[in-house]
Amino acid sequence: MEIISNNSRNFILDTAYLNSVEKLKSIYAEKIFLVHQQKEIQNKISQKHLQFWDDIVPVYLTAPMLFNVKNNGGFLFATLDEKLPVVFLTSIITDVLMSGIKSNNRIFISFPFEPSLYKPAVEKILPDVIEKYGEIETKAIVLTNEIHGHTGIYSIIGAKMGIRAIEYFNVGVNNLFVISFAGSEPPLSCLNDGIQISTGSTIGQGLIELPDSLLKAPAAIFEFNGQRIKISLKFEIDEQIQKDIEIGVENYGFSAQYWLYIEDLAIKYWDEFDRHEIFDIQKL
Repeated sequence: MEIISNNSRNFILDTAYLNSVEKLKSIYAEKIFLVHQQKEIQNKISQKHLQFWDDIVPVYLTAPMLFNVKNNGGFLFATLDEKLPVVFLTSIITDVLMSGIKSNNRIFISFPFEPSLYKPAVEKILPDVIEKYGEIETKAIVLTNEIHGHTGIYSIIGAKMGIRAIEYFNVGVNNLFVISFAGSEPPLSCLNDGIQISTGSTIGQGLIELPDSLLKAPAAIFEFNGQRIKISLKFEIDEQIQKDIEIGVENYGFSAQYWLYIEDLAIKYWDEFDRHEIFDIQKL
């Protein structure tokens, strides 16, 4: 067992730190900021009585060299180095929070998010989707569309689902084992492309399984470190998608116009569907 603590009075949580957290486009940063707006907490901040406490656990996991560690009776006691400047501590915490919203690149020096580089329909929504959903999701959907061969509906849903799973477990790519129930028949199976590209849980990595099940659904089980969750597209959302697709088939058959219609729908869903609202998550 490792016990993490702050034995110093130097590490005071103040308004400047909260202001920096507020500027981060992260759901976790948003929650931290909102919690600290409570009247009782604000009073402690104004009295310079509120210290970093639970906040230092992710700091220890990320940068253990900032702690003095002693072994006592088989227990490890880790305390922050009292000489550490508080501004450095707050910088580390904001870096941890930012790590969940910045895209990591293997080939690109920086991923191209400049709207003018994209097709007009995507250029129009790109600043909005980056603002609402972040760079990681945007990158996953862009790459999914390129690799998938067209701008597809379920492939975009799959990318959003994969990012939601990564966000839930707070891990990077190549860390999740996935069991997808989307089968191998389009259009539902297109979900698998989005999941693989967003999570890195690809067939080549041996990290995704497609069970031979009679029941196909826009859902998948994600596993990390012995913990499992099932993420499913909400019934009403899937019903809406299927009705919209049926309208396209009725009006255009499977002509070129049909695929233009699907692309327009996919871009619309990309912009409108929030990954925190369109899925049901069940712990297994």
